Amino acid sequence: MGFFDTRLKTSADCEFMLRILYKHKVSSHYLPELLVRMRTGGESNQSIQKRLIANWEDRLS
Repeated sequence: MGFFDTRLKTSADCEFMLRILYKHKVSSHYLPELLVRMRTGGESNQSIQKRLIANWEDRLS
């Protein structure tokens, strides 16, 4: 199914999941529980500029 697109700095994981779900038609299921808690200050949301770049990469994926 491919690898992460490392040209995308902050959205490689999102692009990979979208590719698996839509291009390869892998099914998914909803889990009604909290599995991951994301905090602020990471690579994609250190600043407004980083957030804009992350949003652009999300759109590209």
